[in-house]
Amino acid sequence: ESCLNYIAQNKIDLVITDINLPGISGNDILRSIRETKKVPVIAISGNDYGKGGGFTGFLKKPFNKSKFEQVYRLA
Repeated sequence: ESCLNYIAQNKIDLVITDINLPGISGNDILRSIRETKKVPVIAISGNDYGKGGGFTGFLKKPFNKSKFEQVYRLA
């Protein structure tokens, strides 16, 4: 949740978040960011949960550098 305070108070170019986090989900982070900022948000998950859920990009774990760069360029 401290990440949301940081994002709200600073200029952010890109957010990369896991879907399953302790205390707050990546989906909750996405909704909060979308209320105030127009910044790309890439989701990371070990399964397909979150894919197509409004995120700018999605990476399924495990992923390699090439896949990351591909998703990053599209963001």
